[in-house]
Amino acid sequence: IESETEPKTGGDVYLTIDADLQVVVYHLIEQLLAGIILDKLDPGDVVIKPTMKSSQRKIGVKDVYFQLINNNILDIDHFSSEDASPAEKSIYQAYETELASVTTRMKDQLLREDPSPYKQLTEDMQAYMTYAYSAMQNKGLLIREVVDNTDESYIAYHTDETMSLQEFLLYALSMSWIDTTKLNLSEKYTSASETYEALVESILEVLESDSDFRKKIYEQLINNGKVTGCNICLALFDQGILEEDTSAYTSLQYGSASTAYQFIRSKIQNLEITPAQLALDPCSGAVTLLDSTTGEVVAMVSYPGYDNNRISDSGYYYKLSRDLSHPLYSSATQTRTAPGSTFKLVSTIAAMKEGILTENRKIDCEGVFEKQGLHLACTGTHGELTVVNAITRSCNSFFSEVGYELSLDSNGNYIEALGVNQIQKYAELIGLSAKTGVEVTESEPKVSDTAPIPSAIGQGTHDYTNVQLARYAMVMATSGDVYQLTLLDRVTDITGKTLKDYAPEKVSHAEVSQDIWDIIHTGMYNVVHDEHDSDFVQDLNIAGKTGTAEENKMRPNHAHFVGYAPSDNPQYAIASTIPNGFSSTYSCRLANAAMELVFGRTTLDTVLKNGAMKFSGSISDE
Repeated sequence: IESETEPKTGGDVYLTIDADLQVVVYHLIEQLLAGIILDKLDPGDVVIKPTMKSSQRKIGVKDVYFQLINNNILDIDHFSSEDASPAEKSIYQAYETELASVTTRMKDQLLREDPSPYKQLTEDMQAYMTYAYSAMQNKGLLIREVVDNTDESYIAYHTDETMSLQEFLLYALSMSWIDTTKLNLSEKYTSASETYEALVESILEVLESDSDFRKKIYEQLINNGKVTGCNICLALFDQGILEEDTSAYTSLQYGSASTAYQFIRSKIQNLEITPAQLALDPCSGAVTLLDSTTGEVVAMVSYPGYDNNRISDSGYYYKLSRDLSHPLYSSATQTRTAPGSTFKLVSTIAAMKEGILTENRKIDCEGVFEKQGLHLACTGTHGELTVVNAITRSCNSFFSEVGYELSLDSNGNYIEALGVNQIQKYAELIGLSAKTGVEVTESEPKVSDTAPIPSAIGQGTHDYTNVQLARYAMVMATSGDVYQLTLLDRVTDITGKTLKDYAPEKVSHAEVSQDIWDIIHTGMYNVVHDEHDSDFVQDLNIAGKTGTAEENKMRPNHAHFVGYAPSDNPQYAIASTIPNGFSSTYSCRLANAAMELVFGRTTLDTVLKNGAMKFSGSISDE
C-alpha cells in the first residue's frame, strides 16, 4: 500500500419527493392501465383499421396471450424441456408442426416456377414473408443503402403487392442489392440460379436461429387457435408465474376459450398479471405533481419501474433490457409525446397577445377546418364559440383558425414561417422550449417547427415529456411563473447539520395580462366542471385541460391532462400522461385519483388494496 485514505461518512441527501405519495401514485398508474386494458379487452378477433376512432379500438384477448410469450414472461425454451408440463408439451408440439409446415411452404414459394404475388398469399404466409424480408435487412443480406425505393419492382412488391418475394429477390440480385459475400457459395464464380439458391438457404438459416421468428410462429398459432388460451394460462402456473390454484388449474384443463378469457381477465383485475408484463398499448404512464406555491417536485412517477436494489445483477438487468414495456426508460422525463389539446392554452395566449382574439370574438365551428388544403376534424360541431367556450369544448376548428390567423402577414397573406415563429415565441415565453432542471436524464423538449395550423391544436412536431407538461401546468396555476425545478431539498452532515439548501428557482415570468390569465383559468375550470364533471371529484375544485394526440393511425392516441387545484387558490399543479392511452378521459381519472390522495380524500392503505380501476360512462376521443 503506497497511500491510504480513511473512509468517512458522507452527507445525507434529502429530496423534495414525498416517498409515500411516490409509491402510491405508482400503484395508481398500474391500476389505471390495468383498468384500460380490461375496459378495451375483447374475447373475439380484433381488427384495427386506420379509420377507426381511438375510443372505438379494442384489445384482442389473443394479443394478451401472445404478449406473455412475446415479452418473455413465459419461457418458450422450457416448452421443449424434459420436465415440461402436458400443456407446455402441447404448445411445443403445435410449434414443431407449424415450423415444419412454414419452412416447407416458404421454400416452395421461394423456389417454385410460378410463385404467388404477395397479395395472393394467405395472411399467415404474408406475415412470415414480411418477417423474412426484415430479417434479411437486419442481417445485412439486403443492403438498405443501395435499395432504390422508387424502382418499379420495389413498388410492385412493397406497395402494389403484385410481385412475389422470389421475383423481387431475383431482381435485387441483378441490381446488386444483395450482399453475396455473406452467402455460402462453394465457388468464386457461380451462376445466377446457384447464387439465388444460396440466398434462399441463407434466409432459411437466419430464420431458424431467430428467436423473434419463433415468436412470430407462436403468434400465428395463437391467432389460428392451434395454441389455446387455456394452455397459455396453464403454462403460467406450470412455470411458477402464478401461484398454485388447483381449482383454477382444473377448470383450465377442461375449459373453453371463454374459460381462458374470464381467467385472464381476473388475473389482470387482481394485478397478478400487470400491464408492464403484457407490454400492450397502454403499458406505461407518468404523473408529476408540483407544489405550485414553492415550485417543489412532490412526486415524479414513471411506470413501469424496476427494483433498484437488483440493478447490479446482470441477469436481472438483461431481462429489463429486453422488456418490451421499457422499464429502464423514464416515462416521466424521457418519453416525449405530442401534447394534443393541452397546447391550446399557449395558442390562446399567442392569439390574444397578438390581438387576433378578444374575449368576446366568436369563431364558427362547422365540425371541420378546411383552409390551406387541410381537413382537420373537430371534436364536434360547436357553432359559434368565444375563446373561453373554445377552451372548454376543446374546439379544433376554433384553434385551427387561430393557427391560420397567426400565419397571416399585414396584407393578409398566409406565410407558414410566420405562424411557426409565433407559436415558438409563446411556447418559449411559458417555458415549454427548455428542460425543467430535474437532476435526472431528461429529454429535450421540441416545439413544433412546421405546420402552424395543426401545431396550434397540439399536433405538428411538438414533443414534450410529462415533467415538462407539469411545469407548464404550474405556469398556468401561477399566472406566469416559470421555475427551474429541482428534486433536491437539502444536504446534511452526519449530525444533521444542513450543509446546503436547494430550492426551485423562478427563472422568468410570462408577461401576460391578468385579463388573459382570467380567461384561461375560467376555461380550464369549465373543462373539469362542465365537460369532464364525471371524471373528477367536483369539490376538489380542480381546473385543467385535456389533450388527446394522434401519432400513429394503427395505435391508440396519447392521453394527457394538465391542471391545478384548488382553482381559486392553487396549491398543486399536475400532469398525467398515458402514451397510447386511447383517450384523455383516462388521464383525467388518473389525475383525479392522485389529487384525492394529496387532499386526503382517500388513504394510502386503501389505494394499495385496490385492483384494476373500473370505468363507467362514455369514453370520448378528446
